[in-house]
Amino acid sequence: MSDNPTEGAVEKRGKGRLIIALVVVVAAAAGAYFFLFSGGGGDPAEAAAEPPAEVVVDGATMTVALPGDPSHIVRVSFALVLPEDTDTAIIGKRIQILQDEALTTITGYTGEELRTVEGLDRLRSDLTARAQVVYPTGEVLRVVLTEVIVQ
Repeated sequence: MSDNPTEGAVEKRGKGRLIIALVVVVAAAAGAYFFLFSGGGGDPAEAAAEPPAEVVVDGATMTVALPGDPSHIVRVSFALVLPEDTDTAIIGKRIQILQDEALTTITGYTGEELRTVEGLDRLRSDLTARAQVVYPTGEVLRVVLTEVIVQ
């Protein structure tokens, strides 16, 4: 036993810190085990499922004068996302109809709207809805914007 009374207090504090450190290490190891070997808590069937295969086909590039004061010119390019097994030749047979629908849709926006994330999301959604009307048998999953320039 030591002659110094503070030495016992320091020794007790050191043991407490050691116990806390061990608890933290064990908890971290248990969490790592759970994450690595149990799939992180998700459904194993979901983790093993691959995303559906898709094909992207260029739709059009359009330069459009937007109404408003001040008026703006916008250049919009978009592509069509199709299921992998879709015959891409069918897109070319009705692309002019889709371009007409896109022209009508784009002119319904202002330059200010197309400069916002919300406006681009709405345009993407509107173009997808129009494309699914032109190609009604499931050829088009969605429309993606590949370029939007507003002047």
